[in-house]
Amino acid sequence: MAGYEVIGSHEPDNLIGGNELPLLTKKVNIEGTAGTVKRGTVLGRITVDTQQGATAAAGDNTGDGTLVMDVTAPLQAGAQAGVYTVKIITKAAGGNDAVAEVRDPKGRLVGTTKAATSSGTVFSKQIKFTITDGSTAFEVGDSFTVTVAALFGNYKVVDKTANNGTAYADCVLSHDAKITAASCAEAIAYKTGIFNRGALIVATGDAIDGAHEVELREKGIHLRDEYPIEPPAED
Repeated sequence: MAGYEVIGSHEPDNLIGGNELPLLTKKVNIEGTAGTVKRGTVLGRITVDTQQGATAAAGDNTGDGTLVMDVTAPLQAGAQAGVYTVKIITKAAGGNDAVAEVRDPKGRLVGTTKAATSSGTVFSKQIKFTITDGSTAFEVGDSFTVTVAALFGNYKVVDKTANNGTAYADCVLSHDAKITAASCAEAIAYKTGIFNRGALIVATGDAIDGAHEVELREKGIHLRDEYPIEPPAED
C-alpha cells in the first residue's frame, strides 16, 4: 500500500514479557561487523567522540600538583561524555599521600586514587590519567575537571568493555537487521516495554546484569524472568 514501508519482520517468539507497558519504538542505525544483528539484541548508542579523547583542566588550586591524561588510552571501558571531576578529599600528612575522588558527569563516584609526590599515581577507570602532588601540597578541595567530548551517533551491540558510550544499554532491537560491509543497518528498536531477560542478546563476554538492568529501566524498559524462551512442551 502506498505510504508504507516494511523495514523488518520476525517470527513469533518470547521476547515480549508483558503488555502492562506500551511498546514504543524508534528508528536506529546500527554499525558493526558485517552480518545479521538478531531481534532482541540490546543496543547502546555512540555518545563519546573517541577521536577527540579527553582534556584536563586544573581548578583554582592551592597545590601546584598536576593531572595528565594518558596519551595512548585516555578513554577506558564505560567512558561517558561530559565533565568528570577529580577532587582532593584528604591532604598528604604523616607520610601518607593525598587522596582524590573521581566522579562521573552525573556526579556518581567512579573511584578514589592517591596523589603521590614522586612518579604520580595512575587512575584507570572510565578515564585514565596520572595525578601527581607538587612541591606545594594539594589541599582538600583542590580539583581538576576532565572533559570527554560528546558525539551522538549510531548504535552498536551493547558491550561493557566499550569506551564510546555503547557500554550502556539504551534500547532493544525489534527485528533482525543486516549490516553490510558498505553500510549500517537501518532498523526499529523498542525504547519502552517489558521483555524476557533470557531472550535478550548482548556482546560476547557481557551479560544482562544489574548495571544493564538499571540502565534499561531508566529508559523505560523492564525485565522479567518468569517467561521461558521456549514454550512449554505439550502433554
